[in-house]
Amino acid sequence: MELSNKRSKRKKKEKYHETKTKHSVKIETVKRYETTSVDSIDFDTQACVLRLRGRNIVENQYVKVEAYNTLDLEINRKFELRKREWDTIGLESIDIQTYPNI
Repeated sequence: MELSNKRSKRKKKEKYHETKTKHSVKIETVKRYETTSVDSIDFDTQACVLRLRGRNIVENQYVKVEAYNTLDLEINRKFELRKREWDTIGLESIDIQTYPNI
């Protein structure tokens, strides 16, 4: 499977620790979109999570361009998958996985 031209975009929620004083810590939960050029895919059968690894291609305040990143795609969580060119096998595979009862 060629992965070099696949991209994934997903909203990611993470906690960031920001030290305000010597003894207190502010924890902020941030939701953001990350767009990653996918290098590898791994499926965790225990957690039922699909992990996409690759480099960030859109900079934001938390993640720089070219930073290596892992996106966890979970059941019932939205994500966007783009590819420059889709072949028939890829499209059929997505149809089967998206609508298994048809």
